[in-house]
Amino acid sequence: MDPEYLCLDEQELCAICLEPKNCNYRTPSCNHKFHFKCLNKWYRTCYFVYGGDPACPLCNKSVLSDEHLNVYKICGVYLFNPKNTDSLYYGIECYETCKIGNITSYHTNNKPKQIKILESVKEDFKSMRVDSSSSDEESENILEDTENMNLRDLREYVDMCGYSTATYIYFIETGHMS
Repeated sequence: MDPEYLCLDEQELCAICLEPKNCNYRTPSCNHKFHFKCLNKWYRTCYFVYGGDPACPLCNKSVLSDEHLNVYKICGVYLFNPKNTDSLYYGIECYETCKIGNITSYHTNNKPKQIKILESVKEDFKSMRVDSSSSDEESENILEDTENMNLRDLREYVDMCGYSTATYIYFIETGHMS
């Protein structure tokens, strides 16, 4: 058979653009995979063009449902924790690339008591701050300052990374932003 007419397994294609998937971004409630840019554009279209809640393009489950998600405001930044896990993310989609750290202990009211920030996040934060500095001397100071990234730095880190469209829409819909 001519390879030009062979079809890839449908599981390997982004259901929005029908191109092969290079990354595994998932919808929060149903875990269907898409390209990040495709999914972000889909969410914007759902919300801003059609006036509906962002939903999975395949099964139409709302991504704004809090059935599967805990939301915590920690040091001025909203972090998301999928129920039955100890992982913390800065995006509602809970992509691995948006993972901040892990909750290591909880208060009796089930709110995080201690958080361990991932080493990869600390490294990203250091490199982002160095990239945005102007002089070599300033860069050395920044590296020293961020060696032990703490929770106060999370807001700056998330601001530099940026929220996804679905996360912004979630904040608007839930009244966290206007």
